[in-house]
Amino acid sequence: MKKFFFKNKYTILLIALPVVLFFVFHDFSSYPKSLDPIFKMAGKNQSELKRVIRHYSWFASDSLKRRAAIFLIENMDAHYSYQSDEWDKFQVELDSLFKKELNNDKLKPAFDSISKKYNLFDVRYISDLHTVNAKFLILNIDEAFKAWQSPYAKHLSFDDFCEYILPYRVGKEPLSDWRKEFDNHYFPDMFARMQAKIQAKIKKEPIIVPIPVPYRTSEVSYNNWYTELKKNNFDLNLFPSITEIKDSVIARGICDALKTPPGAMTFMPQDMPDYSAHTLSILRLGSCKHYAQQAVLAARRLGVPVVLDITPQWAIRSFSHEWNALIYKKKTPLAFGFGDRMEIGKHIEIGTDRIAPKVYRLTFAKQPTSLAQIHGREEIPAKLALVCMKDVTKDYYQTIDVPVKLLTLPPNGNKFAYLSVFDNKDWIPVAWSKINKRDVLFEGLNKNIVCLPSYYHKGVAIPAAYPVVLRTDCTITTLKPDLQHRETVVLNRKYQGRMSAWLAPCMIGGRFQVSNDSNFTKAVDIYVKKDVAEPYFQIEKIHQKGKYKYFRYIHPHGDVAEIEVCEPGSLVRLTGRAIGNCQPLPGSQYANAFDGDVLTQFLTDDAREDTWVGLVFDKPRRIGRIAYLRRNDGNCICNGELYELFYWDNKWISLGQQTGSNKTYRLTYRNVPTNALLLLRDLTKGAEERIFTYEKGEQVWW
Repeated sequence: MKKFFFKNKYTILLIALPVVLFFVFHDFSSYPKSLDPIFKMAGKNQSELKRVIRHYSWFASDSLKRRAAIFLIENMDAHYSYQSDEWDKFQVELDSLFKKELNNDKLKPAFDSISKKYNLFDVRYISDLHTVNAKFLILNIDEAFKAWQSPYAKHLSFDDFCEYILPYRVGKEPLSDWRKEFDNHYFPDMFARMQAKIQAKIKKEPIIVPIPVPYRTSEVSYNNWYTELKKNNFDLNLFPSITEIKDSVIARGICDALKTPPGAMTFMPQDMPDYSAHTLSILRLGSCKHYAQQAVLAARRLGVPVVLDITPQWAIRSFSHEWNALIYKKKTPLAFGFGDRMEIGKHIEIGTDRIAPKVYRLTFAKQPTSLAQIHGREEIPAKLALVCMKDVTKDYYQTIDVPVKLLTLPPNGNKFAYLSVFDNKDWIPVAWSKINKRDVLFEGLNKNIVCLPSYYHKGVAIPAAYPVVLRTDCTITTLKPDLQHRETVVLNRKYQGRMSAWLAPCMIGGRFQVSNDSNFTKAVDIYVKKDVAEPYFQIEKIHQKGKYKYFRYIHPHGDVAEIEVCEPGSLVRLTGRAIGNCQPLPGSQYANAFDGDVLTQFLTDDAREDTWVGLVFDKPRRIGRIAYLRRNDGNCICNGELYELFYWDNKWISLGQQTGSNKTYRLTYRNVPTNALLLLRDLTKGAEERIFTYEKGEQVWW
């Protein structure tokens, strides 16, 4: 009986062992058919990706993690890491720079010096399909699911979680343990900033952050962004401390901390590689994109749903822009950006010259309706060639659809047309749509902008129809120049003055005075400014009789760009010794107000009511005219500078050149086509030039 037992025991083992081994080593997991082409592209690395799916296939409780793994893998072919010894060495030097240089003002020169040493000839990009291993992906999925349980992310659906919390990268940075980098380098400083503000709230001491010009007169308190702490003290050096404060600090407060890291802003070429996660965690000098990427990774670590949104080109100025947005419970994006000093949700309105014609969100998932997915072999603009980008303009604005009748045939039989906006020099495509015979409908555009219907050919936008104005009342005006009906236009600037609009009240109440004694004990008002100051020269005739040796401009703010004083019937500027009763700001001096240079301005922070700047003439003079200019950007009409006016009719057509004169500080052009889009160029200096229409005797900027 015993022999029979052992004999059968070994027989059973011999039969069972191959079966067990078969089950152990054979892949019984089922994979979605949609992953077949992904696995094929992954080549030898597909075993690592399949291993992740198998890892989450054993227990029903892991079904969501399995779906998350499938989401990441099916979109992995759209994501890459840079590889570059040169760029890595550059970042090593940046690391040293950020550690030793504590003065932000010195970072940029040092950065420029370092960057000159490296040539990015060796940059190449490697697909995640070939580099992501199972251990890395499993760790990221598990950590992301922990973050999903934060009070800031619990409201997210699974699909939203996959986009806002789950992704293991933010750009084309090398794969790394980015959470560890941020735990070690970013969060200790962030928590210190948060604690300072929270403690101030507990002590009922408002935090007044330093406000740069133009917001220097504002007081911004962040107290209302924090609720009472359940615990007043926490260890700033340990990442687990976030668990002690996250229930008492609302998501807006965290976003406030995300947008105020210690550092400075700089512009960098768009074609430079992304920074590594380590560099992002220690960043002290970067572009809007870099700080936005930094905020996304930090927020993701804390379980705060923060996205990276972009506009490929502002509608009424140069440059594109990247910023962050908090996805709140109502899914309304609350925009914020590095150092914007604004309430969360108002980042786009930080400047009056910032209108986004379109807003796109960078996603992890490939977007089936993106231009990059549907353009075939047709040439498309680089800024719109992102597979992982979706249109979210309607989340920000009440939009308008724009129907266009194309007036020219598309080059090369192109199937797509574009709406382009002007970047001060060229037309930049920002929206696309498929052509239907000679018609095209562009959906979801922001309003109060001018767009040019265009095609994209050989790297540039070419006109397909006349420009259109998308007005705030949802009406659409076509700007076809009327060559049969012409008008006279009077121009005072070549560029919109919205960015300096906050300075308009700065001269209200200002007094221009004369006297024959240096103390102005018997001062005579020759002109009092009672309304807002425009961003161009304003001229006042003076009818005061008598001659005076001393002249001054007196105002509590004191600041002024230029004052020109002339005798009756003369355009010759009176000169003299510049004087004043206040301390100019560093780099400024009294003479700046009278030197004929609109960009050298007299500035002071003296807040006395009688702050003034003036002139001592060589002898008593009678004043017959004053011309004055508030602080400005130098884009007004200037004496002696050469200008040229153009109108748009499928190209810029010249209406002639004129030289600016201090007689009027205006340019007058006759026989200008009505209903035309115009552009004034300064051929002497400057680069800022902006399109405009002429409506009811005024320049209307677009």
